[in-house]
Amino acid sequence: MKIQISFILLITVMILSGCNTSPINHKRVAGYNFKSPDARVVLPYILHEISGINFVDSSTLVCIQDEKGILFFYDILRNEI
Repeated sequence: MKIQISFILLITVMILSGCNTSPINHKRVAGYNFKSPDARVVLPYILHEISGINFVDSSTLVCIQDEKGILFFYDILRNEI
């Protein structure tokens, strides 16, 4: 009986702690306006289904296609893989 009450209390606390109604205030990146980007890169069709993207250096993106485990290195200055 004592274990059941403890279990019910634990579940109740977990459910109530997950109910956050306060809005999250995201901090803005200083000096950057997302409505007016400095540049826009349109990736080739083969990269439309990638699941991750990151900069390797200032001109190269690495993109992962996780279903087949393929990494693509995309040069944004030359617009080529």
